Amino acid sequence: MYATIVYYRTTYLGQAVADDTKLTQLLTRASDDMDIACMGRIDTTEMNTVALDYLMKATCAQAESYAQEGTADSSGSVSLGSFSMSGKEGVAPGGVCKRSARYLVFTGLLNRAVASMPVRNLQELASGGVIPETNYGVDE
Repeated sequence: MYATIVYYRTTYLGQAVADDTKLTQLLTRASDDMDIACMGRIDTTEMNTVALDYLMKATCAQAESYAQEGTADSSGSVSLGSFSMSGKEGVAPGGVCKRSARYLVFTGLLNRAVASMPVRNLQELASGGVIPETNYGVDE
């Protein structure tokens, strides 16, 4: 879980969910949604404190959205003849609520351009270094 009950109640100050078991379920599901939205690239050991805080806020925002609006996965609309039904409008691409997505933007985890770049190479690029060429099984 990326956020705790204590963080949700004392730092994020989300909508009151009195039952600890229910809040734990919501935070766990929200953490799973963060992994899905970020394509499994969350590595908290590599994140600075600011990015970690935004990840925790994003998780809390998602849990709060579930507390307010339920946990239905439907976000589209359906029509059949004259009957029409709309789903949730507050869902951003990736299945997370819009508030959660806004927090995730600040972590860099939604940037698909670096989805397959190894962490070591990203650190070298960030420090101005050059990524050395790799010899992929070719004998010298």
